[in-house]
Amino acid sequence: MTNLTRQLIETVEPQMQLKRLLQSLRFWSWGRLLSTAGENACLVSEQDFIDLMKKEIDSLTIPYIHRDQAIEAISKEGYKRVIVLVKKNEARLVKDIRARFPDIEVYSTLYNIIPGNSRHPFNLPDIQLNYKEKPLLETFKNVTLVISSPASDCEYFLQSLEENGFGKAPHIFNKPFKNMIEYSEHFQVSRFLKSAQLYQECDEHMFIHLQSDVLNQMLFRSNFSFKQLRKFISKAGIKVIYFCRRDKLAQTAIQALIAERHMRSIWHMPPQQKGTFCKTRKVNNEAAWRFMLENMDTEARLEGFFNKLPAVKMITLEEFRDANENVMDNLVRFLEIKAPETIKTVPYDTPYEEITGLVDRITEFKRNMIDRMGLHINNKGSLSTENEAYFKGRK
Repeated sequence: MTNLTRQLIETVEPQMQLKRLLQSLRFWSWGRLLSTAGENACLVSEQDFIDLMKKEIDSLTIPYIHRDQAIEAISKEGYKRVIVLVKKNEARLVKDIRARFPDIEVYSTLYNIIPGNSRHPFNLPDIQLNYKEKPLLETFKNVTLVISSPASDCEYFLQSLEENGFGKAPHIFNKPFKNMIEYSEHFQVSRFLKSAQLYQECDEHMFIHLQSDVLNQMLFRSNFSFKQLRKFISKAGIKVIYFCRRDKLAQTAIQALIAERHMRSIWHMPPQQKGTFCKTRKVNNEAAWRFMLENMDTEARLEGFFNKLPAVKMITLEEFRDANENVMDNLVRFLEIKAPETIKTVPYDTPYEEITGLVDRITEFKRNMIDRMGLHINNKGSLSTENEAYFKGRK
């Protein structure tokens, strides 16, 4: 990780990390999960999260237990179900509680609940303690790793692949996961992946979507490294697709618009929000520039990383959007899978047309940035990007 990316991650205020975490958990029905956990359940957490929960979700009656009082409170009150969400060493605390109270259910938010829920809403998954652990290399032998930066519209690409029978792409690294590891310390990558393998069907081909901001958090908050990732990919024989978007200004504008929202992408936005999402929301220029700096810095590092991998295919949004049949034909050969009989086209325009004002917000941000840089658009539109040209052509 470069000093630039590290500095950008370190300067995010802890309180903002906490708010983002609760916001994404709430969308995934965190409150409902806690409400239905049962009368003999409790939540073990840090004081900052407990204080925010009491403020933001004041209707919950589940007892909140500070991590330092967890063992004593569980012993005294006789809780039968414990949900743990803590900032430091969550895996170790869960292990300690399970060792002390072997007859109760203890859930780790990061290592049980999130990997056990790749689609919302959240539910309490089965806790499997005495299972035969499969080697990670065996689990992911039918997996293709898709790496992209946020707001690149990679979800459109993955949705198209699933519609055409290439394989499913469960949201393993979803928004709650991204915000949870941003809040956490001492994240254990292998433990999370071993938990995920219990809940994911890998008998058929599957795509795992890893976005660059999540990868940066993994590198920053654990002992994980590019060297380890390269070694794992090579040993498992995993093929890698690198999906990127040429129009960085449009990408950055969208990323800034959804940064504080529960969805990971405009492709995940609930229908009821599409008409009002941009009504009072504009692009935060400071946030947008931070995202652009991180994306550009990370993409430069990723390209160096990909040069040392044996099987990588690079695809741009613009290439796939405008010639998806050609791209899919090439993917069939790259992935060595059976080609679909006919190619189903997933409309790219859908979220841009359904989210009222989205294209206007993107254009507004671009013009603002052009003005700040002292540039101008001439009568022929010499500074118009491919994104704008595409939508003008669709009218």
